[in-house]
Amino acid sequence: MNKSNKKINEKDTHKNSENSDSYGADNNNLSPFEIVRKLQLKFIPYQKKFRALSFKAKDNVRFQRFTVTFIFLFLTIGSLISARIFHKGYIVENTPIGVSRSFLNGDKATINNTTYDKNNDMAIFNISTDSSSGLIDGKDLEARFVIMNKPSKPVKAPNLTLIPTYSNHFTILVKGLYKDFGALKLTLKNNRTSGIADYAKGLKEGSNEQTDTPISSKDAKVVMNYDKDDKDSTSGTGIQDNVKTNSGKNFQKASKLMPTLKDSNTTKFIVTEKAITKHEKDIDENISPQGIMRNDLSTTISNLEDDIKTQKKIIDSNNDSITSIKKQIQDIKKDKLNLKDNSKSQSLENQISNIKDDNLSKNNRIKNDKKLISKYNNQIKLIEKDEIQFNKPQKSQNASLFHP
Repeated sequence: MNKSNKKINEKDTHKNSENSDSYGADNNNLSPFEIVRKLQLKFIPYQKKFRALSFKAKDNVRFQRFTVTFIFLFLTIGSLISARIFHKGYIVENTPIGVSRSFLNGDKATINNTTYDKNNDMAIFNISTDSSSGLIDGKDLEARFVIMNKPSKPVKAPNLTLIPTYSNHFTILVKGLYKDFGALKLTLKNNRTSGIADYAKGLKEGSNEQTDTPISSKDAKVVMNYDKDDKDSTSGTGIQDNVKTNSGKNFQKASKLMPTLKDSNTTKFIVTEKAITKHEKDIDENISPQGIMRNDLSTTISNLEDDIKTQKKIIDSNNDSITSIKKQIQDIKKDKLNLKDNSKSQSLENQISNIKDDNLSKNNRIKNDKKLISKYNNQIKLIEKDEIQFNKPQKSQNASLFHP
């Protein structure tokens, strides 16, 4: 028994010696094939484990679900981390001042101008609306905003206040707008009572292209074709003016979408920090609807007065031109040898007539400006006497950050 064990040990020793000669770490004269073979031998245990795991996964639904969930979480967390690291590389396009944006029901909103007060970290946006109903009330419009970059140091959250001023005009006051905020997205929600016809018309005009509506293109078609199978309720009665009745399936389908349409009746503006800071001016922190309207009226009056001065200068210049042209006509008439004097004189006479027409237009414009100045001055007096009623500002809302 001992001899047998001794022989086996001698064989194992001889075998290990051979392996050591061929693949041992001490052998520095290995061929490329031998090196590859050595690496393959090292990876064989891992290959076996991977095959066993793969075989197990094919028949284990629970394991498959776990794997899919793990990959999803890994990608989601990776996306959030990369967004946080690289968000400053995003390209944000500013919505131009004076460009209107459509609500889903076809109403429109426009930012007419902005003001920025860097000393007090405040900004003002003057907004006007246009509606098929003629008026969007102060209670119909809601505003909220999202800021692109979070502050470099802890600060109080910026807040927004929507202030209705006068007919279809609103002012949005933003306080606590810290430096390097990058850009903000201003979202307006229109709560005006609208029917299917409003949304159908708006969608036909492409209002959904400017909104973040969740309705599909299929649902949009349903709304646009809500009256496709309408019938004339007075057909065959001898009454000339037929009345349509909404009794078809399309109308019923569109009616079911109304809650979604109303909730999605929004529009948005992107305003970059660069665009706001172009218009710097001191802003009164205790701003009120009365103060806003008074300032707007005063600014309008000032602009009208400047326009009157401009029109008067043009009129004076036109009169000088008329005097000069008349002199040319007289010179032509004196030159009796000029055979083309009649056609030349007629051309100059036409110039004088055109200039007089322009003067007449300018004078009418001056008269209209003066009427508006008188009207706005009277409105300012009414405001100062508290004889004009204003809607109260809406409750302030804090901003949320696009990047948490």
